[in-house]
Amino acid sequence: MKKQIRCARLLKLLPATGLLLAAAATVQAVGVTGQCGNCHTMHNSQNNTATATINYGAEADGPYSYLLKGTCLGCHAMGTANNIETLGTSSVPQVYHTAGTDLAGGNFNHMLSGASEAIKDSKGHNVVDFAGTSIGDGDISLIGAPGALPFHDTTISDTNLTCSGARGCHGTRGQGNDGAPGIGTALQDVPSLKGAHHTNVSGKIDGTAGRDASTVGTSYRFLKGVYGYEDSDWQATSGAADHNEYYSAATPMTLGCATLSCHDGGVSDPVEPPNNTISGFCATCHPNFHSLDNAEPAFPAGTYISGVGTGIADPFIRHPTDVVIPNSGEFAGMAAAYNPNVPVGRTTLAAAPYATQTPDGATVTVTCLSCHYPHAGPNPDLLRFDYTTMVTGSGLGTGCFVCHTEKDD
Repeated sequence: MKKQIRCARLLKLLPATGLLLAAAATVQAVGVTGQCGNCHTMHNSQNNTATATINYGAEADGPYSYLLKGTCLGCHAMGTANNIETLGTSSVPQVYHTAGTDLAGGNFNHMLSGASEAIKDSKGHNVVDFAGTSIGDGDISLIGAPGALPFHDTTISDTNLTCSGARGCHGTRGQGNDGAPGIGTALQDVPSLKGAHHTNVSGKIDGTAGRDASTVGTSYRFLKGVYGYEDSDWQATSGAADHNEYYSAATPMTLGCATLSCHDGGVSDPVEPPNNTISGFCATCHPNFHSLDNAEPAFPAGTYISGVGTGIADPFIRHPTDVVIPNSGEFAGMAAAYNPNVPVGRTTLAAAPYATQTPDGATVTVTCLSCHYPHAGPNPDLLRFDYTTMVTGSGLGTGCFVCHTEKDD
């Protein structure tokens, strides 16, 4: 009888438990979905032969770390006509493809076309993972990152920039290929992304529990420490209310040795933006372009960061980022509907993308990505638009003139 009573009580509790589980599931969604075999192979062997691996270009066949069937490019740079590729039952965004529509990050394929090698190089980041192509064979004009500090100008160079890892953008920046603190030497620092796909959250990442950017998986697009709103299909489709949201600040950050905004602090203290913004993230490699002027005491004597200016008011010596767009003057004429081709930033994030971009003098900002693609694009300098066509009074309504409307009349 007691056993029956216990069973009855359990049955009464189960529906409520199911509701709790369902509620918990909405707090932090599980990342990648699909069969384990879409990405992993247990022994890289079947029927006395090596298991077919996902492979890019000159990369050697597996086996790979963590029982993976491919590396970063093997899965995300397949070079097909699809901007989102299907691997088994999983949908995988492509950063290198021949489709007509690029995803939000751009497309490295643009770096294979141009009148000269210099033009090809200028269309994107020269990532050495793309060995054997004009993408990964170094830059004709640049050695290090433009806007880098004088004494750090070759820390990130055209010969060591990778997708992830210590000298990459994604993952834990400061984790070597063996999982220990220090600089990794392999082209693919897969350990820096360990577990990220399985803990990835989508939607709003704003510092709240489970969405706090304290890990790679809970950071915007695996950019450690960055907030933002992730569009569910990587902007394969986009519109005024269907796009990424980029987190910004009202004032550019001030760089310093103590903030780890440019130093490798190892696994426990990786390089990441102290203000959690996408522009702050870019500033970890391009500090002079996206920070305030600063005389950091810990820098070598005489070293000075010549940033965008001393504050957030004109005149600027470089185009500012993480600065609020005024709701007056030439900016007052900005179109109300959000333009995903020239995206603005926000100092606040919502549960869904904003459908408007009207400057309010407080929350709508300019970011690095307002003008540039993060991976690569069709124009030199990774620009979203052709800078040579930005002619005052031309009535284009695109590029610079999305914000600077009076100059377009």
